[in-house]
Amino acid sequence: MPTLHLVVSPVGRGKYAAHLNDREMCRSPTPFFAAARVLLAQGFDPATLLTMRHEGSAIISIRATIGQAAGRTVHEGDKDSARIVRLKTVAANGLFTEFPDPRPQTAKVGPVVAE
Repeated sequence: MPTLHLVVSPVGRGKYAAHLNDREMCRSPTPFFAAARVLLAQGFDPATLLTMRHEGSAIISIRATIGQAAGRTVHEGDKDSARIVRLKTVAANGLFTEFPDPRPQTAKVGPVVAE
């Protein structure tokens, strides 16, 4: 299975642009996870490995499969440090649910909450 490599660069106000090769995938405060959701929506295999590094650095900052990363985000609480958590979505009934598991038996839920 191939590995996809994201390169991120700051675009101001706490946001980063995520590029796959020469194509911008997204702009987000959490570009790795946001780009994974874009790739999943475009039909990429959830089992494909995704890595991220910052522009100008050779160090891989984070890696996960597209499916794992698509279901995660970063939460920064008032009393704790930043941590990776499951992404929540808004279902058709307006209630929050966890991001669906990307495996084939996944039930469909509403749109992803914007970051």
